[in-house]
Amino acid sequence: MQSLERNIQQRLGAAMQTLAFIEQRTPGVSDGRRMESLLRQCRQLVADLEHGFSMLQEANSQHATLRQQVDAASVRAGLLFELSPIPCVVVYDTGVIVEANAAATRFLNTSARYLHDKGLDLFLGADREAFRAWVQQVSRGTAREQRPVLLRPREQRPKQVVLVGMPESGGRVALVIMNQEEATEDLDAAMSASTAAADVHPSA
Repeated sequence: MQSLERNIQQRLGAAMQTLAFIEQRTPGVSDGRRMESLLRQCRQLVADLEHGFSMLQEANSQHATLRQQVDAASVRAGLLFELSPIPCVVVYDTGVIVEANAAATRFLNTSARYLHDKGLDLFLGADREAFRAWVQQVSRGTAREQRPVLLRPREQRPKQVVLVGMPESGGRVALVIMNQEEATEDLDAAMSASTAAADVHPSA
């Protein structure tokens, strides 16, 4: 963006110098009306360039502010993800793990380094192909989905859990690992909130 600003600023400076040069030579030109018309067009062009450059500077300033806000929000989200007591992993649409928080590593009884680039289906007891198909379905959607699975942490007994999948950008999916009771309560709360919203805003 800054290099683009410098480029436009240089072109604007060159246009203004050209306009000044033409204005200096105008008195010696015989066809004054035609030259005056040309000058008006040049002045309008320079004015348009100045206005465009001003708008570009304003847009660049707004972009920098928004970028700072996005970066700050990303840092906060990353911290909340890592410190969350609820096991969470982020996977590609193939089911391969991109990130796992500390709670997920404890739940699966392994390390973040081991989990990285591993398929979460390695910890499933069965239906691995169905799980991968479900992840792809979630990645293409816009709403969260739930799926009961039997997870097998390393060197521990299998655990019946519910995966709550939420699509993210880039085809990734965030998976929250919840026990059956927590998932049911969460779903009931969501349905209650939806019902309350419908009562407040009835359909036409």
